[in-house]
Amino acid sequence: MTQTTFGYDQEEDRLWLCYHDEQPRIWITRRFAQGLIGPMAELIERTTTMNQLTGLAPHEQIRMEHRLAVQETPDGDSHYPFRISQEDRDTHRAQGFVLCKTLQLHMEPQGCSINMQTDEGEVNFGLSRYDTHLWLRAFRMALDNANWNLPALPAWLTEPVLPPSIQTLLTSPLPSDLDSDTSPDPAP
Repeated sequence: MTQTTFGYDQEEDRLWLCYHDEQPRIWITRRFAQGLIGPMAELIERTTTMNQLTGLAPHEQIRMEHRLAVQETPDGDSHYPFRISQEDRDTHRAQGFVLCKTLQLHMEPQGCSINMQTDEGEVNFGLSRYDTHLWLRAFRMALDNANWNLPALPAWLTEPVLPPSIQTLLTSPLPSDLDSDTSPDPAP
């Protein structure tokens, strides 16, 4: 998969995606986002092949498949493929934007293809199943910034991917005595 960057432009109230530094970014409206992420999540659920290996219930199969995809590479190495960054307004606007006018999605057990039509032409993404999970997760992360109140997404796509011990550290209140000086008096 080529690198895909997602973002949200609050001023325009649109998501955008960047797939190549030399090409304009693609605007994705709320309507297209809703028409893409829900059906894409549903299709990946229906095409999971994990049940042949695990014997788990369907919702647990897709949960396991998604967790493995966002936490490990296909070779089994652990990783976290997402980066969050900020860019200044001039950099953001310099690349230009085109509006996604039509979108087609085709899902198979091995992966999916996404075709976006813009005024500049057609943009095609061919994603392996592994890449589809990463793409969906990154797209969902950008949607979180939009606060569009779209229909609920499946739990497997919205659950945290950090280990529970790290989640606890990040969500627990800090001790109240951090600012107090509790060190022993220096020896005379």
